[in-house]
Amino acid sequence: MAGDPGRPQGRLDTIVFGAGAVGGLVAARLALHGASVGVVARGAHAEAIARDGLGISEGGSVRRARVTVLDRTGAPPPP
Repeated sequence: MAGDPGRPQGRLDTIVFGAGAVGGLVAARLALHGASVGVVARGAHAEAIARDGLGISEGGSVRRARVTVLDRTGAPPPP
C-alpha cells in the first residue's frame, strides 16, 4: 500500500473483523494476492499491524502484507 501504512488508501475490497490468527491469515493472504484489505483491530495489536503489516511464516521465510487498519466503527484509528 502506498502512503502511510495502516491508513485507508481508497476503496477496500474486503474488511476482516478480527485480525487474530485466523482473520489475520485470511487478510494477509487476500492482500498478498492483490486485494485491498482492511482489518478491524484495537490497541497495541492495531498499532503493530499498521506499523509492520501482517506476516505469514512459511518454509523458513516471512512474507509481509500491508493492510488498512480500522477501529470497530470502520473508521481509521486516530494517529
